[in-house]
Amino acid sequence: MPKYYAYKVFEKLSAGTGYSYFGDGNYDTVFYDEQLDHDFASWVFGDSMEPTYLNGEVVLIKQTGFDYDGAIYAVDWDGQTYIKKVYREEDGLRLVSLNKHYADKFAPYDENPRIIGKIVGNFMPLEV
Repeated sequence: MPKYYAYKVFEKLSAGTGYSYFGDGNYDTVFYDEQLDHDFASWVFGDSMEPTYLNGEVVLIKQTGFDYDGAIYAVDWDGQTYIKKVYREEDGLRLVSLNKHYADKFAPYDENPRIIGKIVGNFMPLEV
């Protein structure tokens, strides 16, 4: 019998006081056959990060600040959580999709975009 590990997958991540992150209270419990190190898990919605991150997959996030341009981060901005390749620019963060059919988004610093953490893994949940 294979061993399955449970993951709490949040619909949305948002900033609390002191900028520690927590889920919005709405989460699903899913299972995978590997135990992967992470601080948070969130859903991938849509196809903007294909072919690497697929709609319906889970992304695993390590809470961290900005590390380097071009890494994939979870970003809290404008009331939503974005999974994007991030570049720091003078006036804000440029959020870049992997799918070339999507234009870049720009999150101005005066709208307080926040890096939740770096994406450290992803998987499609298993049916158990």
